[in-house]
Amino acid sequence: MRKSEEKLKLVRQWKKAMAISAVVFLIGVIGLFVMGRISKSQEITYNEVSVSVQDVNEEYVYRRRNTHRKLEVNVVFQGNIYKLKGVNVNERQKYKEALDSNTDIIVYEYNKELYSSVDALKSSTVTTAFMLLFWYTCKITGVSVVLSIVCYFINVRQYKSLVVKEAEEEKRAAAAKRIPPPIKRPKNYRALRN
Repeated sequence: MRKSEEKLKLVRQWKKAMAISAVVFLIGVIGLFVMGRISKSQEITYNEVSVSVQDVNEEYVYRRRNTHRKLEVNVVFQGNIYKLKGVNVNERQKYKEALDSNTDIIVYEYNKELYSSVDALKSSTVTTAFMLLFWYTCKITGVSVVLSIVCYFINVRQYKSLVVKEAEEEKRAAAAKRIPPPIKRPKNYRALRN
């Protein structure tokens, strides 16, 4: 198998990868658009409730390069203890003051869970989860589309240069076959010439 045929197979593979990535990317974009429309039109029914803060725990999570603060707030609502979801770490003082002064705070109840804000509540819905799924699909396939396009054009260029080289080699080989063999001169050629 010639090198150009091998390179042509590779070009076809990159073309397929580019097409598949582009289709998945378009599906992701369409899904993101549709889910965005659905989430904007979706009405979430929630209740504002008053709860008392039971305890506030602040934890530092160490990762390779960064240190992240994590705030965990437990509240008492109707005699049960709930973990408050969607807590912003910058609101630690608000929860500490509510705990120290034993005052109630207003939170939002949705699907038997308590959220610190309406934004946190909206970000926990199923449509938002699907939006995130489509968003990451778009990001990943967008990168793969760009990479496959670049690799496709690199391989096409290499394929074309290989075809030209192989054609030149074939011409040289054909020309070498057409050249007659050199004439064998007799040993006394110079003496005969004079």
